[in-house]
Amino acid sequence: MKKQVWVIEDDPDIGEIVTFLLDSDGHQVRLFENAASFENSLSQGEKPDLFLMDVMLPDGDGVALCELVKSNQDLSHIPVMMMSAHASFAKVRLSCRAEEFMPKPFDIDELSAKVQQLLS
Repeated sequence: MKKQVWVIEDDPDIGEIVTFLLDSDGHQVRLFENAASFENSLSQGEKPDLFLMDVMLPDGDGVALCELVKSNQDLSHIPVMMMSAHASFAKVRLSCRAEEFMPKPFDIDELSAKVQQLLS
């Protein structure tokens, strides 16, 4: 059965690459370009198997979204991987209980391996 990964990424090029990569790995991907569309889907009760979130979004903060997920009893068990070109994992971990972090630019094989590890 395909695992569902929700990707919150505002850069269309990165979103396309991540979607293609994860789709090629056999996952079902849902791409959100902003915090509002992501939060709207959460409010409808939908749940993925993994959240992959950019730290900097045009209408919000990925770290705050991570904490929103992790503070929700129905979602807190779902792993979160944060991505950023500007923040470090140490900095992100101060405000967010993400299980993993991927610095940008990222190696596609490393991203794929980390996603596989979180989903297993």
